[in-house]
Amino acid sequence: MTRLEFLSYVKEALKRTDKDDEIYRALDDTLYDLTTQYPFQVHQSETSITLINDTAEYDLSSLSISIILKNAKYRDATGDAWVLQQYSKEMFDLRWPDLTTTDFINDEPQDYMIYNNKLTIAPFATTVTTETILLPIATIATKLTADGDTPAFEDQWREVIKFGVLGRVYNLFEDQQSRQKSQDSFGLYTRGIENMKSIDEDKNDGPMQVSYLGV
Repeated sequence: MTRLEFLSYVKEALKRTDKDDEIYRALDDTLYDLTTQYPFQVHQSETSITLINDTAEYDLSSLSISIILKNAKYRDATGDAWVLQQYSKEMFDLRWPDLTTTDFINDEPQDYMIYNNKLTIAPFATTVTTETILLPIATIATKLTADGDTPAFEDQWREVIKFGVLGRVYNLFEDQQSRQKSQDSFGLYTRGIENMKSIDEDKNDGPMQVSYLGV
């Protein structure tokens, strides 16, 4: 469904014709919520970081990434890849207190952490050729600005998105009846998400957990 079609779809349930701007804002907020809090498979992709000789730390800020999913992989020069173990900064520092020690050199990476917009791996090598780190990422929804813009969701999501929009629009009204409708709509929105998550996890062979930059 396009942005304009969503407007008509929501207005049918809202039964008001004077809240177009509020509906559009609520639609953007709902799509943002879905893609940041619930990174479904349809929004997942992968980016790669080429390893550099004698380098353990890599700046992620230039990649314009907001959400990185767990299960980063190391891919060696032959093309083989395997999942690395992620640690918090505290645990990583305990495991690897001195990354410049020669004991760590020329070993393939086993662990990583993401902290302060940086990826740190350990061990690391002094000589690499085409080795890379593969980072699973999720795409955040951008604002819809034109009538023909289409959210990056399959049509089966239309009702879930509608309830998210209605919950936000009803919440703008002061009367008790609207507040109750807002609560009911958000309840349907949440249940719809849980149902879609179950379907998505079956396709994806288990849930992907989220790691935000700087955490």
